[in-house]
Parts: sequence; C-alpha cells; structure tokens
Amino acid sequence: MSSRQLILATLLASTSFAALAAPDLSGTPKACVTAAHYYAFQPEAVDPGKRVKFSIANKPSWASFDPATGRLYGKPTAQQVGTYSDIVITAYDDESKSELPPFDIVVQPMSSRSATLSWMPPMRKSDGSSFNDLAGYRIYYGTTSELGQMVTVSGAEATHYTVTGLSAASTYYYAMSSYDAAGQESPRSAIATFVTQ
Repeated sequence: MSSRQLILATLLASTSFAALAAPDLSGTPKACVTAAHYYAFQPEAVDPGKRVKFSIANKPSWASFDPATGRLYGKPTAQQVGTYSDIVITAYDDESKSELPPFDIVVQPMSSRSATLSWMPPMRKSDGSSFNDLAGYRIYYGTTSELGQMVTVSGAEATHYTVTGLSAASTYYYAMSSYDAAGQESPRSAIATFVTQ
C-alpha cells in the first residue's frame, strides 16, 4: 500500500469513527427525595455537530421527563413513598447512543412538623362582663378552613401552645376560643393561617 493510500485509509477510518461516536453522557442523579419536596436531575450530553435526544426507562410514576433535554423532575406525594429502581436515561443521535448506569430514587416519608401558637388572655366575655373565671382555651385547626382537629389547653394562665404532628410544607388554618369554669365556650376567633417548613 502506497503512502497516499495509507493516508486515505486513515482518513476514512477516522471519518467513520467520528460518525459512529456515541454522545458523551454524564451526570450523577440524587439518590433520594423527601415526599412533598421537588426532585430534579439534568444529565449532560456532548455530541458536537449532532442533535441529541433522550429517552428513559422505568420512569417513576410521580416524575416527568423531557426528551429534548433529558431532564427528570417532579414532586412525589406522601402516598408515593418507596424505592423506584433501575431507572435508565439514554442519549442518542441518528447513529449511536449512550446510557447512564441504572440508578434508584428513594422517596422518603415526611418528618412531622410543629407550630407554636401564642395569644393574649381575654379580659372580658363576649357580653362585656369581666372574665374572672377563665378556665382554658380550645385550638381548632386543620389543612382546610373546616378546622377538623381540636386541642384543649387547660389553665387561665396559658399564653402559648405547641401543636405537633403536622405535615411538612403544608398550610394550616386555625382559630381559638376560651371557656370558663362552667364549661361555657366563647365564640371562635377569626380564622388565621400558618405554613410549616
């Protein structure tokens, strides 16, 4: 083989190798996410001069996937706690493809939250008479304005109470009332809100 033929063969081999080179795919997905929190993973694919598209296998039911960018994202609910296994993201052009190693995503349960409510003791009853037999308070609360839960705080001297067992990243509604030694309850206060972290 002449030197000219050798150079030509080398160029043809290099051109063939470049045409078949797979996209350079990289990225390390997060291994876990807490329920009610946002998850996102964006892989990187380098393939000069070619348009790269993406596909996914074993996509979690709570997640969305963008085939144009390879982005995997979503917010699992408390009912979707568990392990989502063998997820594979593939980048491909018209001639070849690359895959990331299979990975798992663990959706962890939300840890409970608490909120401390404070108030000033009432000085008078709704009829204007002195409130000298105050016995305690009732706190009504819930994730809707129907206030489906209630806790009693005994003692006229109480000025705050910590509500526990709340869900994370949630809006709660609450209202309060007071009651006297005879068990008579005042009208509830206006409904207010707080948000857990």
